Amino acid sequence: MSEMQPMPPPPGGDQNRGPDTYGAVIPITILSTAFVLARMYARIGVIHNVGWDDHAIVLAQFMNVLNFIFQILAVRSGLGRHMYYLPLQNIVNTGLYIHVIEILYVLSTAVIKISACLFLFRIMARTTTKTLRLFLYALMGIVLVLCVATAIVILIQCIPVQAGWDPRIKGRCWAYSQILVVGYTQNAWGIVSDLACAGFPVIILRKLRISQRSKYGLWFIMGLGILSTICCIIKVIYLGDVAKGDFTYNGVNVNIWGVLEANIGTIACCVPALQPLFQSLNGRTTMGSNSKGGPRNTPAGASWKDSTANKFGSRNRTFHSIKNDASSDSEQHILPTGDNKGIRKTTDVELFYHEPGGDRQAKGSSIEMV
Repeated sequence: MSEMQPMPPPPGGDQNRGPDTYGAVIPITILSTAFVLARMYARIGVIHNVGWDDHAIVLAQFMNVLNFIFQILAVRSGLGRHMYYLPLQNIVNTGLYIHVIEILYVLSTAVIKISACLFLFRIMARTTTKTLRLFLYALMGIVLVLCVATAIVILIQCIPVQAGWDPRIKGRCWAYSQILVVGYTQNAWGIVSDLACAGFPVIILRKLRISQRSKYGLWFIMGLGILSTICCIIKVIYLGDVAKGDFTYNGVNVNIWGVLEANIGTIACCVPALQPLFQSLNGRTTMGSNSKGGPRNTPAGASWKDSTANKFGSRNRTFHSIKNDASSDSEQHILPTGDNKGIRKTTDVELFYHEPGGDRQAKGSSIEMV
């Protein structure tokens, strides 16, 4: 932070955009935390399968929550108000909090993108080409290097470091235009990596042996990261406002859209991993039975009875499972791995049942992502 110069009273008087920050930061952080908790419950309590992508998203959310805490502290110190109306110590405290917020934002968005790439590794298993796998490794590596480098630049933009937020300390600082170039570079690559992570599932899913409707649903779910990309683009548009000075007021939009980007990115990473939880809540992991019918996971050769009453009288039916072979070709991992990870196609089940008027037959199948 350069030495403060006297400034004229800002137009509009002592405005306060602190409530704007509260209104954006509090709901989205609570929502993203709920999604992460639901994801971990699905992994630990439902399918008992926790991977590195899960650890990464927990780390990212931990940084999102820390970001939330420092946002609140910054608002209480004066973020959202013009510097002209703030005591010097409040300006110093706000500058320190914003430094921490910027570093947390950069690191959390990096970890979110790495989690998304690790999830893609989980579902694609060994079915994609070596080139695509190397592309994901390169994507993660570049994201990590750029984000760590940006965090270091934010930290050491002034020597001594404290001069970055305390105008009372004399120091040598980078020109803000130089720091802005670093910020634009990091955000530009963040946009590219978001688009890559959102578009990569199209390559993976287009050849899967599932219905078009299922494919479209998976594409939609895994493409939710586009919302995070939009937040990043809006944030980049506002970066130049901070160069105008009065950072406690002009930096509000950058902070808000940065928080939205990180937390929406976290939610987008969690949604695809929640399908086992939804299936568990719906009481179905394979093809379900009639509402008054038999059990859902019925072994081959088993039978059960169903009695249904309606205005035409009662009807008794006896069901027999004649095809539920776990070793048959009808059950296979679409994207196979050695430890049963990935998107899995469940066993087709064929039933026939006796009822007055003749025998009837039913077939069904479903898919399950783990």
